[in-house]
Amino acid sequence: MKDRSVLLTAIFLAIALLSVLFLFLPKNEAKIEQSIELVPLAFENNSSISSEYTCDGRDSFPAFKVSAPCKYIAVVIYDPDAPLGTFYHFAAYNIPSMKEMIVNESVNGVVTENDFGVKEYRGPCPPKGDKPHRYFIEVYCQKDVIKERVESARKLHELLKRAGYGYNFLVFRYARK
Repeated sequence: MKDRSVLLTAIFLAIALLSVLFLFLPKNEAKIEQSIELVPLAFENNSSISSEYTCDGRDSFPAFKVSAPCKYIAVVIYDPDAPLGTFYHFAAYNIPSMKEMIVNESVNGVVTENDFGVKEYRGPCPPKGDKPHRYFIEVYCQKDVIKERVESARKLHELLKRAGYGYNFLVFRYARK
């Protein structure tokens, strides 16, 4: 009888502990990731981009449409194939989100310094002769305003990934001739 009451107590405590843990698990994270809709306006997803958007052209920002279920978004554009490791072309955060919006170089948020050392978009410029590099545009759903000042695109990207915000992404490619 004593063994049975110890077993029932252990089961009760396990159920109580699991209930408490479920209260603190992130809610709707998977839903957020899947409900951020991105539509590229300057390229087809996972295809080559025109030189107009690169250092060989006008360095124009590759605009895209966003529909996200959050108050603010953050945008990070980077090249994971750069010869010395990931190279950041653009990053901004605390961008007020609307039901549907177009993101371009005139974002209404905080723009961080990219790896060119400027606080603006600079397009792809891989070494001539390299195979096509991939460029990721990641859009994160911020749960709230990021209050701390984030100076670099790299630090912002790390913060966004650590925070576990939902996100979605687009990819384009570019190689210089």
